[in-house]
Formats: sequence, structure tokens, C-alpha cells
Amino acid sequence: MRLATAAFISAAEGSWDAANKCWKGPTSRYSGDISKTQSGKTCQKWSLDVPHVPKHRPADPEHNHCRNPDLDLAGPWCYTTDPETRWEYCNIDSCDDQESYVVWTNFDSDNQSSHLVKVHANPEVVRNQTDTSGSFSVHAITMSNSTETKSEFWALGADYNNKRIYWTDYRGLYKGMAHGIENLAVDWVTGNVYWTDSDYKWIMVADKDFNHFNAVYKAADDPNGPPYGLAIHSTKQYIFWSTYKIMGAKILRADLTADGMDATKFKTITSFPTVHDVTGLTVDYSDDRLYWTDFLGSAAVVSSSDLDGNNVVQHFHRTGSVFWGVDTFDHYLYVTDIYPKFMNEGKKYMLWVVTKRYIDEACFEDDNVNCIGDDNTVLEEHLKDAANEQKSFRYSLSGRPRSVTVYSPYSTPIEDVPVNPCAEDAYGLQGGCEHICIPSKPPSGATKNRTCMCSIGYTLKKPQQVGCYADFQKAPFLVFADIDHGLIFQMAMNDSLSIEQLEKHEYNVIPSELTDEIHALCVDQSTQTLFYADKTKKILVSKRQSEPEKIVAENIIALSCAIDPLGKNIFIVESETRNIQVISYRSQDIQLVKTVVDIAASSEVDTQNTQNVALDLERKRVCWTDPTLTENKGRIECANFDGSDRKEIFNELNWPQGVKLKS
Repeated sequence: MRLATAAFISAAEGSWDAANKCWKGPTSRYSGDISKTQSGKTCQKWSLDVPHVPKHRPADPEHNHCRNPDLDLAGPWCYTTDPETRWEYCNIDSCDDQESYVVWTNFDSDNQSSHLVKVHANPEVVRNQTDTSGSFSVHAITMSNSTETKSEFWALGADYNNKRIYWTDYRGLYKGMAHGIENLAVDWVTGNVYWTDSDYKWIMVADKDFNHFNAVYKAADDPNGPPYGLAIHSTKQYIFWSTYKIMGAKILRADLTADGMDATKFKTITSFPTVHDVTGLTVDYSDDRLYWTDFLGSAAVVSSSDLDGNNVVQHFHRTGSVFWGVDTFDHYLYVTDIYPKFMNEGKKYMLWVVTKRYIDEACFEDDNVNCIGDDNTVLEEHLKDAANEQKSFRYSLSGRPRSVTVYSPYSTPIEDVPVNPCAEDAYGLQGGCEHICIPSKPPSGATKNRTCMCSIGYTLKKPQQVGCYADFQKAPFLVFADIDHGLIFQMAMNDSLSIEQLEKHEYNVIPSELTDEIHALCVDQSTQTLFYADKTKKILVSKRQSEPEKIVAENIIALSCAIDPLGKNIFIVESETRNIQVISYRSQDIQLVKTVVDIAASSEVDTQNTQNVALDLERKRVCWTDPTLTENKGRIECANFDGSDRKEIFNELNWPQGVKLKS
């Protein structure tokens, strides 16, 4: 699984274009000064009760300008001063909005490739651009560039404030510390990116540039199960996620703070049997509701609730579908359907566009009205549809969509926007934090509204708790490397060493200033000196406890290495020739590399695919694995330290890789 990002270049403008008297974005945000209806009638002041008693009022009622307080799809309206005409729509033109798009992942199963594609977020614009055959144009943002490995873009998130789109590429090749990413979400206030990983059973956070990352929630011991769907409410600092268990599915909520991810503080928003298998979650700031997709086995639904899990509304239901992703724009829901439909033109997939449904205001105004059923779902007779009509239509796609997101300046609120507690300081640090800045809810009287977090393997420095450090632990210890991130990790060895220590991240980083992509790692246990090779920079580096790093050799690419502590020599498998080479580390100078075993020199060897090397220190023998390129032709060979007396120890093996010798 690979995380990636793309940048959008656009300049956000105000929603109301005063010069052109037109409106951009959702009509619910109209804030202009037009006070005439489309028939020319004068609007009644919203705060007045004559000649008409308003059923709906905007948040700012001390004026008579056109507004859209009930989120009417047809646009802004007002009550009129004419006693015979209660209300009318206002005639406000729509500007050409070039900043709002709906973006989704598109997988082409024929050539195993993926695209990020976009169309305008307003479906009416797309409808006007659709020809008589039903075809419309989509625009590719990016596409996978691998023809050798299966590529499928999976999770997707947008951050309009930073002009970025984030997505994951699901591959057979595992890269980095994200293996089973299901969904990702962006906190648009801080710019932090969060994702759920169902394999590692955690929720991770990274700064917006992906320089640092750590787990904010680990579900290894949580009976709720691994996380799947994910959504962030940036203004209220909430994080929502779904979990799946047979007859035990849930949607949970926690504070988006460093201590908010304590399992004892989780709130269950809804659970089985209200939900069964939730994959997509999204927050809509226009109505402050949480929307989700749910698979029931034979059908799929899109539902929503308020942020506490109350007043559940079912917006869309369809048999023979599997809904996955969901996002909102104005009064519309965008829903991906990953179950194929077979039509005259072949196999097709659907991106559904659905108008929302709203709860009748009487449910909130009259205590005697019982609108909620036994399952916390709003009764059908108390639901109304936007523009008084439930609409659903589809974009027919040749590729399979999965995640969907809306990239728009109108996806975030225009009121009550919080101050970013993690804004960049004079030193270029987010909220003054060296690694990751997390918003927090300070206790009464406190001024700090952020908490600093360190990346995996680092510890916060006391007492300020803004910087991060990592210590070189004393022996005995286990050392291992993350190739993709160029990091070396160290774990103290003790009698109780277990997998649980790894799952709890009870290890620290050994920082390296010289390397980016580590491919070989070995230790001189007698001096506690580490040796590691960088494939990109073609160097071999040594580091001893708190001493600075030192380059031992240059212009080499080592696939593996082994230490002869008595002779002060490092044996390596060289990447290009696959020869066994030796490097001395007796002096402080950069050393020459000597080939001791020329793999191709033996007429009995028809391949050069040497992988790993190990030493027999008592007999002064070096051994290596050679999987070859043919099944059941792998071998293990050994030779003296000087390359003489080369012998084949095992043959006809099936892809031998690692090797270790025990005296």
C-alpha cells in the first residue's frame, strides 16, 4: 500500500460575486443583498411575523434579503410583503464555478490500472454537458504508472485549504508502514492526514507533508474490532470511524485530541442492527450530520444521523448494489457502487447522485410529535425531500469506483471556523511541535490548545514536550530497518520480548543523517557498532552508540551484509554483479572494496541472483543463498573468506532467501 498526494492549483474566491450579481457554490450560503422575488415582489423582513409568520428563519433575520434557510434545492427564496403570496423564489443567477469537483478512484480491470478522475460537483452542470447518448466528459487528475504490478487506487481524501488530494495505491507489493489502508480523512484545520488500517488495526496520523507519523488509536486489544470507515469533523474536533464484526458493527466517535483516543472515552454513535457493514463515512458541515454507506447483504443503503447518533435518516436504498464511498455537496450525496451491472454496452459501474432527505421541522418544534421509531430512525411520514422531490440518478462508468471525495471551497463552513492551533511558527514548526501537532481541548484556565506528538520510535522531550529524541539503547537489543522510510529501529531485548512489544511500538529510532533508503543492516556485537547500506546514495555507513555516523565505503549497493568482528571485515552481496565482496573497517578512512567470490566465474552457475550472506567465524567460511531465476533450482553455497574452496552445500531448493549459520 502506498500513500500519495497531488496538488490542485486554484484560487478561492468569495461565494457572492457582487460585481456580476451571481452566486457560486451551495445556495444555502447565499449572503447577497437581493430582496426581490423572481416576479418582482418585495421580500418580507425575516424577523417579522406580518403579513406572514415564517416557518423558517435564517441565522441573521434582521433583514429582508433572499436566503435559503431550509436548504431548498431550487435556490434562495423569501416570504413576500404581499398578503396573497406567502413566498417566492428569488431570481439569482449562478456563476461559472470552476473550483468545485467530485473526484473518485477509477479501476480498469482490463489493464489493471487506476485513475483519479473528476467532474463538476454540481450535477446540473454535468447534465447540461451530457450528449443525447448519455456520454459526458471526465478529466483525469493522475493515473497509475505501473504496468508490471497490479495497481488500484483505494482510499481518497481532499484538502482544499492546502490545495491537495491524497490517495492510496493498493498493490501486491507492501511498502512502508501502511498495509491495509481502508479509508483516509483530512483535518482541514491543521492539515493532518488520518487513515484506518484494518490489517494493523490502528488509526494513523501524519503531518500534511508526511514527514512524521504515529498511531492515535490501536485496536489490537479493543473488542470493538479493527477500524474501517473514517471521517473528521474539524470544527468540533471529532473523529468518527466504523468497526466490523458479525452482528457487532459500530460507528464510534472520539475527540480529535491526543488523549481523546482513550477507549474509555469513546462514544458509540450507532451499532448493530442499525448498521451492518459500514465502509464509507463523511461529515456534512451544512447540516452538521454524519453520513455513511452500509451493506446489508442483499442491498445497500446510505443513512445519516446527527453527531450524537440520534435522528437516523435513510436517504437511499438499492438492492443488488454494494455502496462503498460517500461524500456530500450542497443537497447532493455522491455514492460509489462497486457491484457491476451488465448492460447492452457491457459491464458498467455506478456513481450515484442522490438528493438528501430532511426531517420535518415539526419534529423539533412540537414536543407532542413523535417522529422517531423504536430503532432511533425517523419515521417515513416525517421526512421531506430536498425541493419536495427525492431524486437519484447515476453516472455510468466503465471502471470500478471505490472512494469518492468533493474538492471544493464550499465543503467547509463559512462561520465558526476555528483558529488553527497548529499554525506554522517563526521556525517553520507546526504549532511549535518538532514532529506532529494535535489539537487539544485545554482544561479551564489553560491557554494551550494543542499537544505535540512524536513520530514512531521517538520520545517527547521534557519539560516543554515539543521536541523529540531517540536514544541508542545498550545491549542486548534487536535492530531492524524500514526500507521505504529509511529508518532503523531498535528494541531492547529481555526475557519477555514478544510480538506485543512491536504492536505497542515499544522501540525507538536510530536517526541517520546520511541515509535515505536502507537495504542492508548488520551489527558488530563486540563493539555495538551498526553498519547499514543506502541503495540510493551507494554508501556503507557505520554508527556506534552516541558517536556520529561515518561512511565506510562508497559507490556500492549492498543487498545484505555480515560481520567478521575479529578480522574487522564486512562481507556484502553487491547488487549489480551479485558478487561476494569484503570491506575492512579497521581504520577511520573510507575503504576499498575487494571481490572475494566472483559468482559468474563458476561454470556450474548459470545465474547471478545472490541474495543473502552469512559467516562461519570458526571455520572462516562465507555462505550465501542463490534463489536463481528458475523454480526448484535454488542453492546455498560456501567458500573460504578468501574465496577459495567454493562448494555447493544445498541445491534444487525452492527460492532460498535468508541464511544464518550456527556454530
